[in-house]
Amino acid sequence: MDGGGIASWFLEQGRRHPYGAVADKQIARLRERLGELVARGKVAQEQVDAIIACLKSKREAAVDAVMAASIPDGHLPLLAVVSKESLAVSIQMPMVKHGDEIGVSHLTDDNFTDGIGSRKDIAWWAIDVENGKQFCDGKTSSKDDEAIITQQGRICCVVAEAIALGIHDNVLEHHNVLAPGSRYNNEVPDLCLDDVRPAISCYLFGYAIVKWGTASLRKRV
Repeated sequence: MDGGGIASWFLEQGRRHPYGAVADKQIARLRERLGELVARGKVAQEQVDAIIACLKSKREAAVDAVMAASIPDGHLPLLAVVSKESLAVSIQMPMVKHGDEIGVSHLTDDNFTDGIGSRKDIAWWAIDVENGKQFCDGKTSSKDDEAIITQQGRICCVVAEAIALGIHDNVLEHHNVLAPGSRYNNEVPDLCLDDVRPAISCYLFGYAIVKWGTASLRKRV
């Protein structure tokens, strides 16, 4: 490699480093919170190892996807997601914290469905994530939001991605998150504060409420 090639390589690594650091921080956070579930007897260590290994195996591809994108201000470049097929919603929710409160689900795990094109992997990376702030002014319903997101060439988040936002983004400090990429019966799952406790509940498709925003992403890796 000549001098110019070496300089280009270091420049590329410098551009990649911040995104790799974000990915590593999220993996570390997940390992810690999954470890708490292991200690409580809710999850087997083998499941944790498989989830972490899956995310690590896709880390470089996720960073590549972020590098190829133009991430708008205020969007998360990437987000580590654990599938509901790997760990049920009710099992994942204690990883969402708000102060001293840990999350719960008010819904039955078997009644969640995800839309066409959703992932069934153990875990994945969501790329270029908007946490719903764009839509939390109460002027549009989740149905309206879904149409706008589709027109933008983006994808509505599924319930597992809403949970991931709760784990990694502290989104509940600002607003509740709608995930119309999934359905609970005919309603939209949401991540919200039930008083002060994080919770998964459901929201009637088509209603507009202030501080409830539909989250979206560009792609999944």
